[in-house]
Amino acid sequence: MIDSFDRLKLADAAPRGSEPPGSVLTSEALLMDIDERAGYMPIDTQVPEAPLKDKRETRRGWVAAAVAFGVVLLFGAITILMMSQGDVADPADDETPTTVAMSADLQVTYDTALETIDVFNNGDIDAWMKMFRQDGAFWGLQISGTHVQEFIAFRMALGEQIAVEECVPHLDGIRIECAASYTTGFGTTWTDSWIVRSDEKGRVLDIQQVDRTGDDPGELLAAMGLWIRDTYPKVWEDVFVAAGDCSLDLDSPNCFDGTWYGTADTASELVRLADEFFAQSDTYPLDG
Repeated sequence: MIDSFDRLKLADAAPRGSEPPGSVLTSEALLMDIDERAGYMPIDTQVPEAPLKDKRETRRGWVAAAVAFGVVLLFGAITILMMSQGDVADPADDETPTTVAMSADLQVTYDTALETIDVFNNGDIDAWMKMFRQDGAFWGLQISGTHVQEFIAFRMALGEQIAVEECVPHLDGIRIECAASYTTGFGTTWTDSWIVRSDEKGRVLDIQQVDRTGDDPGELLAAMGLWIRDTYPKVWEDVFVAAGDCSLDLDSPNCFDGTWYGTADTASELVRLADEFFAQSDTYPLDG
C-alpha cells in the first residue's frame, strides 16, 4: 500500500531539491522578469498618489479670488464716492435764506418778509410805511398809531441792521418766521425771530419780534439818556422831552421818566454824542 506521505510526494510536480525545467520560472524569477520588462517601477510597489487637483476645486479657487477682488473694488468705489460727496458744498453752508415748498399765498408772505427787512436796512421810512396795509400793525400796535413810525425811524437812524439767517413757514401755516441777527453802530448785537403776516397782495398785516437773546440795547439807551439829561440838559429838554410822552408803551426801553426819545431827532443826538459818552463810561461800549 502506498501511504499518505508517498502520495503527497507523487503529487509534487517539482520535488524538493530538484531543478525546475528551464521553461518554468519560479514566482520570484517571474516577478524579476516583469520588473526588467516594465523598466520603471517594481511590481510590488504602489504609486504614491499625488494630490490630484480636482477641476471643480480649481474652478472654485478662481471664483473665490474673483469675488474677493470684486469686493475690494466695490469698497474702493464706495470710499471714493463718499470722499467726492464730501467735497460738494453743503446747502446748509449757503447764507441765502432757506426756501421750502409752500402755497402761493405763503410764498407771497415769504417774499414780503424778506422785503420788509431789505427796506428796513435801507433806512427808507416812507417805503417802509407803504408796505403796510392801513390796518397793519407792528408789535401788535396799529401802524398808524402814535409813535410807531417814529420808533422805526429812530431804529433806522441808529444804524440798526438786520441779517436774515433763515426764513421758514411758521407753525400756524399763515405767517413766515425769519431767524435774524441785529447790530447797531453802538456795538450792541442780538438775535430774535422776525415774524411777518401779509395779505394776498403782499401788504403787511403784522410784524412781531419774539425770542430775543443777546445784548439789550434798551439798557444802553437808558444809560445814554441819563448821561445826556445830566450833562446836556438843554439838549435833553429841546430834543428828548420835545419828542413827546410815552403813550406807546410806558415800559418801553425808549422811555425815561415819561419821556419818549425814540425819534429820528433823538437818534441823531445819541449818535452825535456817542463817542463822548463811551469815552467817560466804564461800562460801554459793550464791545470794549
